[in-house]
Amino acid sequence: MDMDRERLASLWRGYAQGKLRGDDLDQFLQALNDPGMEEAIKEEIGGMLSTAGASGLMDDETQSRIQDRLMAVIGQSEPAPRQQFRIRTTMFAVAALFALVLTGAWYLWIQPSGSGLPLSLSDPGAMVHRVPLTQATDHVMLTLGDGSRIPLDGVADGTVAREGGTSIVKRRDQLMYGAGIVSPVSALYHQIETPRGERYQVTLSDGTRVWLNAASAMRFPVRFSGDVREVELTGQAYFEVAHEAGRPFIVRVGEARVEVFGTHFDVMGYPDDPDIRTTLLEGSVGFSAGGALTMLKPGDQSLAGRGKTSVRIRKGLDVQEVIGWKDGRLHFEGEDIGQVCRDLSRAFDVRLEYDERIRESFYASFPEGGRLDVVLRALEMTGKIKFEKSGEAWRAVPQL
Repeated sequence: MDMDRERLASLWRGYAQGKLRGDDLDQFLQALNDPGMEEAIKEEIGGMLSTAGASGLMDDETQSRIQDRLMAVIGQSEPAPRQQFRIRTTMFAVAALFALVLTGAWYLWIQPSGSGLPLSLSDPGAMVHRVPLTQATDHVMLTLGDGSRIPLDGVADGTVAREGGTSIVKRRDQLMYGAGIVSPVSALYHQIETPRGERYQVTLSDGTRVWLNAASAMRFPVRFSGDVREVELTGQAYFEVAHEAGRPFIVRVGEARVEVFGTHFDVMGYPDDPDIRTTLLEGSVGFSAGGALTMLKPGDQSLAGRGKTSVRIRKGLDVQEVIGWKDGRLHFEGEDIGQVCRDLSRAFDVRLEYDERIRESFYASFPEGGRLDVVLRALEMTGKIKFEKSGEAWRAVPQL
C-alpha cells in the first residue's frame, strides 16, 4: 500500500493513544501487515528513536539497544502468504512497544546498584522471591456499619445504602457520601476495599475526595464529628482534602500518621512494602511514625521504614507522575525489582516472582491503558532483566 511518512507517523501516534477508529484503524493495521511498508516502518523507528535520544528521553546505549531489538523482531517476519498471521502478530508487538516512544509518554533506563555482584543464572545460592497476594476480594467492596457487604461493581448507579442519617450514592466508579444529619450513632464506620487491577473514588461526607489504588482499603466514619477528621488506610490513596479551619484531617497507616495542613497528597502504605511513602503536591503535611513530626513541602516524598522512627526525604520528584496511577499510568522512580514486581502485580492482577540477584534500579513511565506484555517487554529492553512464565506466575531473572 502507498502511504507517506507523515501519515504513517500520525496513525502510529493515534494507535499509541488508543484513538484510532474506523477507517484509520483499518489503514494502520493494513500498514503493519504490508511487507511493502517494512522499510518505511524501519526508517520511522530510526527517526523517532533519534528524536527520543536528542530530547534526552534515553541515552545512546539504550537507544541503540532498543533499535537493534525492534529491527530484529521485524526481521523475523516473512512476506510469504502462509506467514501472514505471524507477520501481523510480530508487527503488533513492534507497534505496541515503539508506540510508547512515539508518544513521548515513555522513558526507560536503569542504574546499577553499585553492589558489583555478578549476574549468573547458574548461581545455586540465588533466591526467588514471590510477590504476595495483597487483597483477597474479587470486587470493589463496601462494608457497612452493621457488617453487611455490598459489591459495588455489581450494583446499579443510585443510592446503594442509607445509614447514620446519610445517603451513600454510586455514580459509575465513585461513591459519594452526603453531609446527612447528626447521627445518633457516635462511631459509625464504613470500609471500602479495591481488588488488584481496579481503582475507585470516594467523596467523603466533608467533601474530601479520595482515589483508592488497587489492592487498597480505607476505613472512615460515615459522618465526621469532633475536633479531627480521621481515616485509616491500607495500600495507596490520593487525597484532595476539603479545608475546614480548626479541624485537621489525619490519615493513619498502621502506626504512622499523616496530618494534613494542605490539600493534595498521596499516601502509599501496602503491608508488603518496606516503606510508607507520603508525597505532597500542594500545601503541607506532617508525617510521624513514632517520632517527631516531619513537615513536607510540595514536591517532597517521605519514606519511613516500618517499625522505624527515622524518616528519609526525597525532593524534586515529578509528583504528577507519582500520582499517575489515578489515570492508569505506571511510574517507577529508581525502584528496585521487588517494588517493580509488587506494583505490576497490583496493577495487572498477576502473580510475579523475582530473582534477588537483580540489583538494578528502574526508572520508567508507561502511559494510560498499557498492557502487561508491553510493559514486560519494555523492561526487558534494558538488557539486564527478562521475564519467564513459571506456571501461573511470571518470573523476573537476570539477562545475560
